[in-house]
Amino acid sequence: FFFRLCRCRCHLDSHSLLPRYPKKWKNRARIMPIGRRVLEAFGGSKTVDSKFDELSKNLLLLERKVLSFSKIVQKFQKDLKQFHQASVSEAQNMAGYYEDGKNEPMLEYLEKLGGMYKDTLEIKYPLLTKTVDGRISSALTSFQTEIAQVKARMKERNEARLQYDHYLNKLDKLKKEKEKVTSSGSLATWKNKDKFHRNEKKFAKAKDDYEKLNSNVVEEMTILHNNRFVHINKFCSSFVKMQMFYFAAYGKQCGAFIAPLKDVVKKTTASAQAANDIVRVSSTKGSTPPRIVSAPRTPVAGASGRAPAMPTSSPPKVKPAGHKRSDTREMKDKPAGDSPFDDFEF
Repeated sequence: FFFRLCRCRCHLDSHSLLPRYPKKWKNRARIMPIGRRVLEAFGGSKTVDSKFDELSKNLLLLERKVLSFSKIVQKFQKDLKQFHQASVSEAQNMAGYYEDGKNEPMLEYLEKLGGMYKDTLEIKYPLLTKTVDGRISSALTSFQTEIAQVKARMKERNEARLQYDHYLNKLDKLKKEKEKVTSSGSLATWKNKDKFHRNEKKFAKAKDDYEKLNSNVVEEMTILHNNRFVHINKFCSSFVKMQMFYFAAYGKQCGAFIAPLKDVVKKTTASAQAANDIVRVSSTKGSTPPRIVSAPRTPVAGASGRAPAMPTSSPPKVKPAGHKRSDTREMKDKPAGDSPFDDFEF
């Protein structure tokens, strides 16, 4: 590993055990902690904060949820646009069924319906997209920006932790060396005495920086985690509200076409029946005239000038008070509840 660094025009500093690099390297900020990470991987001590680690996992999971919700919104817009495009296409296709019936009421109806579908696709849908970008996307972007700010602070904290661990490991080695020198009685001639004091100061500063950064970052991460549903509610409620208002307006437009559709169906049925009656009448001309059935005769008055009396053996039935006539035409098994499709049959 170090040989490759040397080939990359780097050399190791004997004091810091960190690779030095040319100033022209743009990514030198990423190369700085390589030496510390190598030492950490080969047995160097690592400072662990369980609360920070747990909050980091929660933040990663929250960020994934936000990204997945963004994909849900994008898919909804795409599917809704395809739905409106399909509506325009099916109205045009159905209008093509009336090529030989230009005067049919249904043709005029389908042209108006296709115009409504086209207006929704070209005018209403762009307004929906603008609403999504203005409210839902802005709420998502705001939350993602806050997460990114916390992650940037986490990165600063991790760099401070690497710096702290570096001087901690270095000072531990110097302390062990000092103990050996002290036990041998040659502390006065110890050559690393100045280095030991110098690293003690660096370690104290690195420890102070790390502890302050760690405390502040953990606090920020905790607040963000506690407020996660406040942010999630913003874009979820905006998304649901947008759907409800949009489909309510769209349903109102579609509802205006229900009554005219009933009239069109009735007119077409009546026109077809009238045409069929004309055909039947014209087909019966010149054929055998239909047999005429005489109506029943009415009773003729007798010599006294009065009509014969009704037989007394069958007196008229008297209906009890409060009796109501049952309407056999009423549907007995009509489903209960107010369904939007109760009046679907024309």
